[in-house]
Amino acid sequence: MSAWKKILIWLPVLLWMGLIFFMSSQTGLAGPAWISVTGHIVEYGVLAGLFYFAFARTAGVDPFWIIIFTVILATAYGVTDEWHQSFVPGRVPDIMDILTDFSAATTIAVISGARKAGRSM
Repeated sequence: MSAWKKILIWLPVLLWMGLIFFMSSQTGLAGPAWISVTGHIVEYGVLAGLFYFAFARTAGVDPFWIIIFTVILATAYGVTDEWHQSFVPGRVPDIMDILTDFSAATTIAVISGARKAGRSM
C-alpha cells in the first residue's frame, strides 16, 4: 500500500482528534450532565471506530490486537483531553469522563472486531 493511501486512511482519525481538541478548548460549556456524557460517548465511540478502521486496513495484525490498540489509544487520548481541559478556563478534568471514554471505545472496538470476525467465517 502506498504512503498516500495510508495517509488518507489515517486522516479521518487525525481530523476527529482535532475536533475533540477544539471542543475541549471551549470555555465553560454549561448544560445537564447527560449532554456531557452523551458527547463523550459519541466523541470516543467515533474515535474508536476510526482507529479500528485505520488499523484494520494498515496494521496487518489479528483483530484481537486491533481491538486492544484501539481501546488503548482512544482511552489515552481521552486522558490527554482531560489533562488539556485542566488548562481551559471554566473546564475541569473528570475521571468519570475518562471512564466514559474507555467504555465507549471498548464497546465500539469489540463490536467492530466481532463484525470483522463474523464476515471472515
